Amino acid sequence: MKGALRRMEDIELLKKEIETLKEQIEQLKSDTELLHIAYQEKVDYEESQIRFRTIFETSKLGNKVISSDLKILQVNPAMVALLVCRNNQKTSWGNRCR
Repeated sequence: MKGALRRMEDIELLKKEIETLKEQIEQLKSDTELLHIAYQEKVDYEESQIRFRTIFETSKLGNKVISSDLKILQVNPAMVALLVCRNNQKTSWGNRCR
């Protein structure tokens, strides 16, 4: 009788351990999914930064990045050329910029 009772207790303990393991598996699945989402968001952000930088640097239009207090943080080559022309400097062929 004692042996049968002991086995029943062991079975109950094993059932509880199985439930705990199932919960841990579900938590790991959830964590893995969250990590995948975070990784994808990071990749998407990096790709958008590359697209922005490419457009910013190769644009024929003068562009600038300014801070919230209106300080110029960055300008693209077209803006540099525009500012040079604004200062009325001669071009390499001798004409003034318009």
